[in-house]
Amino acid sequence: MSRSVALIIAPFHMGLEGSAVGAGPNALLDAGADRVLGSRGRPAQVEHMRLRDAECSDIDAVVDIGRQIRQAVQQARNKDLLPVVLAGNCNSAIATLAGLEPDDTGIVWLDAHPDFHVPSTSRSGFLDGMSLAIAVGHCHEDLRGRIGFGRPVAEKKVCLLGCRDIEDGERERLAASAISDQPPAGVEAVYLHIDIDVLDPTESPGVNFRGPGGWSLERVCATVKSVAAELPLAAVNLTNYRPDFDPEGKTAAAALRILAQLVE
Repeated sequence: MSRSVALIIAPFHMGLEGSAVGAGPNALLDAGADRVLGSRGRPAQVEHMRLRDAECSDIDAVVDIGRQIRQAVQQARNKDLLPVVLAGNCNSAIATLAGLEPDDTGIVWLDAHPDFHVPSTSRSGFLDGMSLAIAVGHCHEDLRGRIGFGRPVAEKKVCLLGCRDIEDGERERLAASAISDQPPAGVEAVYLHIDIDVLDPTESPGVNFRGPGGWSLERVCATVKSVAAELPLAAVNLTNYRPDFDPEGKTAAAALRILAQLVE
């Protein structure tokens, strides 16, 4: 049965609107994401996030947008709609998960990277590379708290799929964790995270990371369809589409096919 969707547009890259992967959400909307996710012949309802204070720091901007995403996710859930967030960065996951509380939540995370660094293992200090670690309560508790995500997800309720670029430090941390490649069991709600770089770059050039060995589009579509059909799917984020690297629109077309699996 088709599900009604609330489409949430967060077009930011670390607080910069429309820059790099921050241009991806509106590009996907222009390509027809609302029509693909619509029901009964009508496009999905769309809500745009806006940065309210142009003078704020990168972290303040992440918090501001995160609070808006959290509120939009909560409102969609209250209307019995499936919130689908198109965002630039993976750290948007923290905000979407905040909107699912107090449900007993599991995570299915599709990504070329595990995003499981903490500050002591990260060479770059880039927040996106710590997104999943933040979600399970390993770092940046202050950021999580400011966005309104009070209770981290248990490691044993996280399913990590598609990773092919795992750095030193992350590998050891993952091996010591309870994270697996198995669907989360015994949860009331599942958050599905789709970083579009999980796809092989031959099928999807419009991303920052284009290392070989990614999943095929058919495999990603089958996985998303299975999650939507078999698990208590409560919210979805699709992140990291970079349209300036996608002149032929291959990644945009792939993203729309993936999104379509949520409502078929």
